[in-house]
Amino acid sequence: MGFVPKLVDHEERRLTIAEAAWRVVLRHGVAGVSVRAVAAEADLATASLRQAFPSQDELLGFCFELVVERAGARISALVVDGGARERAEQAVLEVLPLDRERQAEMQVWLAFAAASLAQPRLAPTYDRGHDALRGLCRSVVESLGPGPDPAVEAVRLHALVDGLAMHLVARHDPHTVDLARRALTHHLDDLGRAGHLPAP
Repeated sequence: MGFVPKLVDHEERRLTIAEAAWRVVLRHGVAGVSVRAVAAEADLATASLRQAFPSQDELLGFCFELVVERAGARISALVVDGGARERAEQAVLEVLPLDRERQAEMQVWLAFAAASLAQPRLAPTYDRGHDALRGLCRSVVESLGPGPDPAVEAVRLHALVDGLAMHLVARHDPHTVDLARRALTHHLDDLGRAGHLPAP
């Protein structure tokens, strides 16, 4: 009986590589994500990694898509005691970089956003993530009741989330985290009052 090479599922390998890239990001930041570093972390030859991801941009793009998927999975899995107002706040908190894992996610998000400005071919991938976050903000606004202009309020909430995320990445300490939470709470309270929904 001859030697039969082991078949490796392409998507499974890509996920293994992406998870290795996450570990590199957690230790060294996005700047540490190189083909060589990720290949070493995944215990693969660089040629095998390049077969799955021919360029560093493609690897970063896959990590970016993983950010969107992970945030969506956390929001879908939320079990919240309370009404629409409490569910809305918990959903938004899931996309803010409040812990080490979400800090890494936000670093990838920001790095990919910058890369997409320099390389237009990356823009469609970034746009899908942007639209997903805007969709979450629109859903949150609409869940809080009929306001004056849901589209505008979704943009305002999206801008607040982006701003708070930047602050938390730049300066992640208990005081900044507390202020971010309070700013979000006050904003959602205002939205709830505009939509005639009581705060929790």
